[in-house]
Amino acid sequence: MQDSNSNQTTDIDPKHVVVRLSPAVHKSLSELLARANQKDVGKRIKAEDLIAYSLGLVKKTHIKDLQERALTNADRLELLFRLQAAKKKNFTKDDFLGLLLAGKIAFTPTPDSNDEAM
Repeated sequence: MQDSNSNQTTDIDPKHVVVRLSPAVHKSLSELLARANQKDVGKRIKAEDLIAYSLGLVKKTHIKDLQERALTNADRLELLFRLQAAKKKNFTKDDFLGLLLAGKIAFTPTPDSNDEAM
């Protein structure tokens, strides 16, 4: 019986790594590279060059936006609970859910803060 690990190559290039991309991201990257390489002279622009340059353009606001997009509804609920619990001593999850269901707590995100309740 053949070991499943024996199919893998042992010659690993220490200068490069593999990154998985969705087909849509791969297509966008390929199209952008094609546009970047539409020139008469000069070296070919590689994906590595384009990605490295693009990473340098990422700002804190972009990271914050990505972090907020990654939140699930359960995460948002937990953040709202933590915000309310910080304001009130001995505030339980049951108290929080009761106020939320009664409509006494509302979630309103603001651009500058993670979560804020009314």
